[in-house]
Amino acid sequence: MIRLESNITEEALLSKIRALNNDDTLDGYIVQLPLPQHINEEKILLAVDPKKDVDGFHPSNFGRMALEMDSFIPATPFGIMEMLKRYKIDVSGKHCVVIGRSHIVGRPISILMSQKNNPGNATVTLAHSKTKDIEKLTQKADIIISALGIPEFLKADMIKDGAIVIDVGITRVLDESHPKGYVIRGDVAYDEVSKKSSYITPVPGGVGPMTIAMLLKNTLLSCERKFYPEFTCVLFFFSRGFSSILYIDNIISPKATLEIINITFVRPLTPKESLINMVQITKPVFLIN
Repeated sequence: MIRLESNITEEALLSKIRALNNDDTLDGYIVQLPLPQHINEEKILLAVDPKKDVDGFHPSNFGRMALEMDSFIPATPFGIMEMLKRYKIDVSGKHCVVIGRSHIVGRPISILMSQKNNPGNATVTLAHSKTKDIEKLTQKADIIISALGIPEFLKADMIKDGAIVIDVGITRVLDESHPKGYVIRGDVAYDEVSKKSSYITPVPGGVGPMTIAMLLKNTLLSCERKFYPEFTCVLFFFSRGFSSILYIDNIISPKATLEIINITFVRPLTPKESLINMVQITKPVFLIN
């Protein structure tokens, strides 16, 4: 674990991230959120090498996940999907209401639940704090995944009998009678909702441990180079009516180096021929005008 002072400058943090990106002995890492207010969170997350982004927050990984390509999946949604799989809960064709639209939980889990996969193939409704009459949605839901961050928001009268309830919320609630001065509460009023639901996750002890487990799994996958193996790509470069074909080896390698193997000049390609070439090539293709 690398501990940095809360008053670290943005440039100093970026410099540290660049060092981690270039460290060949490191397979993956995360930047613990939230960051101090003076640091641009988006800028920091974009600086993380996608090949080491075991949090799955980088746009490259998020986009691959949305397109159903192998990628690092954000740990909490990953953990939820693994729970459903391990408990053999069939979600295909079920109505799933996701409460919360964060990039960390709400949006990715809504995408994963709707994908052609197992678990998956659910019909998903994404709700949030501004959704009107939200109880009308939750009362019809077969599955409710709540990641809103409002303690005990979901009550028993908001769900139907036998619903599956997954509570992602975790909030400290002041409680002077408790030795720590606070208690941890989820988004779900557990005591009353558990009496109507068929499955329910507790807080703490439910989704939280799964998040940690999936973070470690992502790190192992990164070590095994599961998602970003070495490959050869083809680059078409169009200039002054001529086309150059550049075969570039190891464009995504552990060291992120580029090696131009060969450059061949060919006759001009028609738009139709260009399209045919794109379809026939199974490895990544980049077109630059």
